[in-house]
Amino acid sequence: MKRNSTGALILVSAVVASVLVFAGCASTPTSSLTAHDLRNAEYQCEWTHPGTVELRDGFFWDRLTPRSPVELRVTMAYHAVGPLTREEVYDAAVVLLLRPGRRRSTYRYLALMINRDGKPHNTSTVLLGDRLRVKDLSVRDGQIWVEVLPLERPIPSKPGRPEEWWVFEVENDQLIRVQ
Repeated sequence: MKRNSTGALILVSAVVASVLVFAGCASTPTSSLTAHDLRNAEYQCEWTHPGTVELRDGFFWDRLTPRSPVELRVTMAYHAVGPLTREEVYDAAVVLLLRPGRRRSTYRYLALMINRDGKPHNTSTVLLGDRLRVKDLSVRDGQIWVEVLPLERPIPSKPGRPEEWWVFEVENDQLIRVQ
């Protein structure tokens, strides 16, 4: 029996072509930002002269000015990944902890990291506060949800303050608090 190699080649080519067409039509997200990407990215920071800090392994440390005894420490605390600007692209929300000098205060910032060709770009950073604790961070339905616990001194006659959810949306690559 003689085999028809041309027919088999045409059949294999048709199968491969249909797989490639259907794979291109699938609604899977493009590359997502990883924790490693976010821990080694540049973030906006109003405390520095260039206005940015570059994290290495999730941490930044430097003096505010070359001869200053005051140190600035920035640490990545939380991150959440999900579609924020376009449906098929996963961006990220990052909570940064900033401790200036020897102060006891730790300032919490929310940073928006836009996914541009698989690389994180910080387009907006907002101060959450210094008298609160972030308990949870998530991306839901194109919004960033931050669960915070205010750290006000408890008043004996009042029970502790409950957690609050702060909701942010992205408009023109900027964070806007909506709730």
